[in-house]
Amino acid sequence: MIQGGIVGGTYGIDSSGGKNPVVYYYGKDQTKRVGENYTPAGSTNSRPAEFKTTADETYNGGKNDLLTITNGSAESDMDPKNPPNNSVIQLPAGRYHLTFQGYSDDALEKSFRVELRQIQSGRDDIIVTETPGYSTGPSPSRTEYLLSWPDFIVDGTEKLYFLFPASGRDKRSHFLRIEKVA
Repeated sequence: MIQGGIVGGTYGIDSSGGKNPVVYYYGKDQTKRVGENYTPAGSTNSRPAEFKTTADETYNGGKNDLLTITNGSAESDMDPKNPPNNSVIQLPAGRYHLTFQGYSDDALEKSFRVELRQIQSGRDDIIVTETPGYSTGPSPSRTEYLLSWPDFIVDGTEKLYFLFPASGRDKRSHFLRIEKVA
């Protein structure tokens, strides 16, 4: 017999009982979170993740148009040259828990990492970098990338993008989970 406490389930980091608004944005051309790989656009080795422009899943009052998603080519200060469409994200002012999870078809990537970057004049700021392990497991998901950033506070003016992986042209799938906490 178990007495006291909570067993199993996800109940929210903020003790909200899982009632914070949550949205999921899938990668380009995906109809599920992962497993439907797309070939990234752009002409350089550093290719930001591409997203659909509206959320694919919403929970607890999450808004399917929470993010403003624009084309990287419209950003003259963005470091990757010739970036793909739908790769720059902008959140409304607030505090969020972000989770980016992705898979790459490459087992031998030389820059195994995903980076959340903010567009700046000069060199873009790296907000956080996650370096995963990798495997020679079966395709389509040889390498998993998981970046989790709780309590990410924005004033609503920041323009962000995910380099995923930080370099490479291989097929990939991914999603971005956003929980609005304040």
